[in-house]
Amino acid sequence: MVGYLHHPMDALILGTSRAHVGLDPKHPAFDGLKTVNLAMPAQPNAETASLFKFVAEHNPLRMAVIGLDFFASNAYLTFTPDFTPDNFTEDRKWKLLFSFDTLAASRKTLFQQGRFPPAPDEAITEARQKYSKQALINSEKGYMWGGVYLPGPKCRFRFEAEPSETGNVQHTPPLEEIRALIALAHRRHVKLYLFISPSHARQWEVLAALGLWDAWEDWKRQLVRIDEEEAVRARQKPFPLWDFSGYHSISTENLPDSGGTEMAGYIESSHYKPAIGNLVLDRLFDLEVPDRTLPRDLGVLLTQNGIERHLEAIRSARMRYRRTHPRDIAEIANFESEVKQQNRCIDYAHAAPEPVTADGTGTGKVAVR
Repeated sequence: MVGYLHHPMDALILGTSRAHVGLDPKHPAFDGLKTVNLAMPAQPNAETASLFKFVAEHNPLRMAVIGLDFFASNAYLTFTPDFTPDNFTEDRKWKLLFSFDTLAASRKTLFQQGRFPPAPDEAITEARQKYSKQALINSEKGYMWGGVYLPGPKCRFRFEAEPSETGNVQHTPPLEEIRALIALAHRRHVKLYLFISPSHARQWEVLAALGLWDAWEDWKRQLVRIDEEEAVRARQKPFPLWDFSGYHSISTENLPDSGGTEMAGYIESSHYKPAIGNLVLDRLFDLEVPDRTLPRDLGVLLTQNGIERHLEAIRSARMRYRRTHPRDIAEIANFESEVKQQNRCIDYAHAAPEPVTADGTGTGKVAVR
């Protein structure tokens, strides 16, 4: 594995399991490049930044595609058991090698003979093989329970942890980890392609039900600001930052009514298939691929001047989705009602959800402790 770490890598993919499953390192955008997908389930920003730093300092890295997910910027998102940020410091080189080897092997992330075989997380693979509408709903209920967006024990989402807190929290604000990654890319002249994942529209309804819509919007504002600030500091252009989230022709794919029929683009509302990942990469690299049509409404390039108009456009698209998909909205409201009876992460006693009206325009927001 030591040899693997020092094997020349020209391009790198990082992010959470969404990028791990959805992005193919053999996409035409990476033609001729030794490309590795090191996106991993529940990868916090600190892990993304540490992996990028290590690879950039030990390889002639030319580009990196990085999937940015809102939950990974939560200071209270706990690290996976096999990751310790200290393992990537200079004075712990050998422990780094061991930790990186274990981390990669445990997630079946292997680089063999110049090829990087896709290795989705086993749970995701099982969901794909045994797809059902109920599996999708169970996934959304899981997000409602707070393990991802509102991790225990305190069920909070903050960009920075309280100064007095200790334990398994991220003391460096997660967005500052992204800032450090961007700054390093400028210094080493690595071309970054940053994007926000194209999860299904129902995923954003779950996020809104947890009272996180405003924080989600602010997260996007901060990403744009950080990207442009670091560009000014480096006297270079900002790296392209694309938003594929929201409500568009891809993310509003209708769910099958019943049975084991799979969706065309999604495993469930969080994870998209390579069919969508290929479109994301087509957009990032401005490619026209034969036999593949890139929807005009898929992906918006974020800038400081345009971010507020873009956020407003998503709000408007959301209202249209809620009017045209009343069954989806009602389903989410129904199982939200089931979950709230036992979910201590949502303060229903002090702030009832906004009702879902007949035209589907209610937001369903609730207060979060």
